[in-house]
Amino acid sequence: MGEDEPGNVTLFHLDGTGTIVEGFLLGDVASRQERGKCPVCGMDGPFFWDIGRTNDAEAQIQIMGISEKKVKGAAVNLTALRTDLLTLAGIEELQIEVAKEDMNDPYSMDVLNLYVAPKAAVNSDHTSLIHEVASITKKSTEITPNVVIIAFEELLDKAGGMKFMEIFDARPKPA
Repeated sequence: MGEDEPGNVTLFHLDGTGTIVEGFLLGDVASRQERGKCPVCGMDGPFFWDIGRTNDAEAQIQIMGISEKKVKGAAVNLTALRTDLLTLAGIEELQIEVAKEDMNDPYSMDVLNLYVAPKAAVNSDHTSLIHEVASITKKSTEITPNVVIIAFEELLDKAGGMKFMEIFDARPKPA
């Protein structure tokens, strides 16, 4: 990353014990980094500006091209699931959300919510589409999802508008 480029903050443990160079993504993004003396403490070295937090799923997709999450104890490739579901003729767009049954309890059971914007009118009968989405999801992930049919515009608003979040992990973090 160049000095004026944004990027992911990564931690490397480097010491004299012959440690393998292995980086750990911290989930932080810096707008830019500079080398020199810190204007606050005077320490010489690299320092970062405007550090912000990223969504884990978003960072995973950006770095590796896939999003794999543990849902109900099983590792699930959510990117592959989304790709499979978007091949269905009746789906315009969808968002995958990993949540908890009780969002106030970080230890409650995981749930997989699929927000689907159909190509047909929202008030039409979508029973067969819901069944097909649930069936593909169950075969792919061994998890029965909650399928919610919503209008395309409503899905765009829910999923972040122009910064559409295809996969969203809404689970609360344990204290």
